[in-house]
Amino acid sequence: MIGRTEGAGPTVVPLPDVNTAAAADRGTPVDAVPPVEDPAAPVRTAATPVVEDRRRYDIELLRIVASVAVIVLHTAGLLFPVETKNPLGGAAHWVALSGDTLGRFAVPAFFAISGWAVLVASPPKSGSILMRRVVRVIVPMAVWTIVYLLWSLVLPATDPTLTGQLGINALFGSVQPAFHMWYLYGYIPLIILLGCVQLAVSGRSLRLAGVVLLFFAVLPTIATPVLVLTGVVLPRAQWGPAFYQIAYAVGGAVLLARPLRLRLVVLIPLHVLAFVAVLWWEHTILAPAPYGTVAVTVYTATSILLITRIRVPLRVRAFVRRLADASFGVYLVHILLLQAVLTWWADPHVAHPYPGLWLAAVAGTVVVVSFVLSLAWGRVGWRKILG
Repeated sequence: MIGRTEGAGPTVVPLPDVNTAAAADRGTPVDAVPPVEDPAAPVRTAATPVVEDRRRYDIELLRIVASVAVIVLHTAGLLFPVETKNPLGGAAHWVALSGDTLGRFAVPAFFAISGWAVLVASPPKSGSILMRRVVRVIVPMAVWTIVYLLWSLVLPATDPTLTGQLGINALFGSVQPAFHMWYLYGYIPLIILLGCVQLAVSGRSLRLAGVVLLFFAVLPTIATPVLVLTGVVLPRAQWGPAFYQIAYAVGGAVLLARPLRLRLVVLIPLHVLAFVAVLWWEHTILAPAPYGTVAVTVYTATSILLITRIRVPLRVRAFVRRLADASFGVYLVHILLLQAVLTWWADPHVAHPYPGLWLAAVAGTVVVVSFVLSLAWGRVGWRKILG
């Protein structure tokens, strides 16, 4: 079983599919990018045909890039074991840290997109709509948890006797059997929290959403009384967002709704400096760098600002939309593919003469296969089940 600390995170996740506002009322995931006026769209006149597609394609592109980046991050972390992440690791050390640093903006970017969707673009209109959105995230999460439990029986380094316990732990927020699931244990309560805030501010009833939010709030406190009264030791509950995740969601909502229009002569050097700062942190202080550090925050913000400056041409928007819709499935499946590659092809314990090329080959393979698989099951109508 491959473990990972919370700081090494995915997620997200990229994220579930994007639909129109009408689809949001049918229960589109909270983090889906709803139809918001593209700031680059031409001004309409009486003679201008009504354009139905009003998606933020810059944010769709951000989801795709972040999905690729998180695969690079995880490949760097798994392809090069922890013992190579030290000054004596030579080229492998710097390739591992560079790959991890390159993708370190991805998870915060997913939280930013989620916050923007809930707080700005498509606030839930009722507690039931909010919960339908949550269910459409939980169902693929549950399915893939089962898949990874079964997959762990195939991996040669896994103790099959632990599978049952891992399944129980997953109910309480364990990061196993697939470490990238940690993102969803924070993400789901976070979107419920933000959605409940929106409902309360607008004077709408919370209903079931409020009950579920309260459940997540008290869940960490039940282990002690259960132990005292029954002698049963429950796994530690890990459902719930960290403060930095809330900050990224709220700050990201502001940044994506009203992006700073910094000149490239300022933005690009700032982005490079932030990248170097994160790389220095991982080389000197701790690898991987925690998402809440100032360096990662600045690197995330500049990455978002650079990517959302790109205007997606009309001729490729349909393709970009399909890739963005597939990003949640890519997030869910990519660790399985990485584990397969590292088990039967790219042994991480074997020294590679060209670690940079090795990282590019493995990450590139996983990216392509992940998107192909996710697009395939989306085409046959399995998106609600597999993400």
